[in-house]
Amino acid sequence: MWRLGTFVLALCALLDCGVGAATIRQDAAGCTARGNPVYSVVFKGEWTKSKFPKQYPRRRPPAQWSTLAGRVHNNAHFMWSQGQLATPGVRLFAEEGKTVWLMNEGKFIPDVESQFLAPRVGRGVGSTAANITVNNKYPLVSFMVRLVPSPDWFTGVSSLSLCEDGQWKDEVHVDL
Repeated sequence: MWRLGTFVLALCALLDCGVGAATIRQDAAGCTARGNPVYSVVFKGEWTKSKFPKQYPRRRPPAQWSTLAGRVHNNAHFMWSQGQLATPGVRLFAEEGKTVWLMNEGKFIPDVESQFLAPRVGRGVGSTAANITVNNKYPLVSFMVRLVPSPDWFTGVSSLSLCEDGQWKDEVHVDL
């Protein structure tokens, strides 16, 4: 298993940490946590020639990460999931790094509370961040970030619940 990065959700604070990707499908039905906490989604990419000699690009463009695209949503929605057919927006994002279709799809889904973007990382090693707000009706977060150059490789988190046992999680770290 390769570790491409680290993913961190920090409650109400920006941390000097990183974010990666993982497929995490959690049940958030019945979240009773109160309030609308703000989390910082931080992605830290760690794509280097020494860590990934066979998968590291030898030609231009150099190793880098696309814009990070994500959604805050409920249990009735998934942005992407392993083994499921990708939507046109997810496909275009994975293949070309285009966020327009992906963001337009999310606008019309009632199970999506909000969407977010974080700037691209212009090198294989680096970080980016975006702030999100969740609530007990929409306690899940999903995001994806594309590896550049690649034909359609991406990493991310799918349906991570920030609510556990009626409380908001203080912080979540995920190695992708």
